[in-house]
Amino acid sequence: MSDLTGCYDQIVHNAVALALLRIGVSHAKIHTMFVSIQHMIHRVSTAFGDSELTYGGDDFENWLFAPQGVLQGNAAGPAIWSILSLIVFDVLHKNGHSDSFCSAISKQLFLLVGFAYVDDCDLIQSSADPLTVAQSMQGVIQQWGDLMEVTGGVLNLDPSKSYWYLVEYVWKRGSWVAADAKIGGINGSDLRHDPQIMN
Repeated sequence: MSDLTGCYDQIVHNAVALALLRIGVSHAKIHTMFVSIQHMIHRVSTAFGDSELTYGGDDFENWLFAPQGVLQGNAAGPAIWSILSLIVFDVLHKNGHSDSFCSAISKQLFLLVGFAYVDDCDLIQSSADPLTVAQSMQGVIQQWGDLMEVTGGVLNLDPSKSYWYLVEYVWKRGSWVAADAKIGGINGSDLRHDPQIMN
């Protein structure tokens, strides 16, 4: 489970422009939307009214960087975030961070990297060896965070927002059951003392 901080507000326009061009959105539409966002004039709203001082507008040309993001409430925001996330998922898949699942009814095999809903993402890794899973999970979350930084996202490192679980199944009395870490499963201390695995 990982959570990104302020994803809509921090999307880098260059990154999303390339992603939109990749799926055939015209230069003119991309330019129109991002120039409008970069030239917006912002006020702070309070219980006592809107501030007289503003920021933004044409002054941004004197800034180090132009304003970024696609803004909360932008009707294109969810689609833009989906397109950007799709590219990141594709990179993770190409780097081997996906799991194979066999459909119970059709018996067809499909690959799954994870599930995403806006800035929340559940990534999945599996292996026959629990230590391999833990190392792989550390690798996928590191790559997820790095790739999101390129697009403007920031991984929330608060343990209540970004965390993982290790579930091990063992064959017991003719069926698969979740292993008890203390009885017949992986010893949790093996993970904590492995220098390659972050808690």
